[in-house]
Amino acid sequence: MAGRDEARFRGQSRISVTRTRPRERGASVTALRAAQRPSASEIASATTAARSADVVVVTTADLQANPQQAELVRSLAAAKTTAVVSLRSPYDILAVPQVPLYMCAYYGRATAVNAVADVLLGKAKAQGRLPVEIPGLFKLGAGIVS
Repeated sequence: MAGRDEARFRGQSRISVTRTRPRERGASVTALRAAQRPSASEIASATTAARSADVVVVTTADLQANPQQAELVRSLAAAKTTAVVSLRSPYDILAVPQVPLYMCAYYGRATAVNAVADVLLGKAKAQGRLPVEIPGLFKLGAGIVS
């Protein structure tokens, strides 16, 4: 999106760390993009950048199939408080159960991502129930209902 701060990492396949316009929602943001299967140097660069942030929010897209992406999340979480927002699968948490905040949007389009931004910024309440069981972590129907 035009106008956002962005550092680009080399790679053909990309995931966006943020796809919303968080400044319009009242946040100061530095957005980074990483390859879907980031290299060790990309992970190190992102982790270095994360150390200067107050909080890190990273979107994921199938950590089970992309172990390098899971390693990126683990590295970010070790460096700074990290929130993970899965844009596809609720099972992503199985790869990074140590993160303090995990949300599953199930969808990566602007409507869903903007709703996630509103929740993270306290402008909306999180709510929802899991339609599946996450083995060893959450039972079917677990979630937040207000």
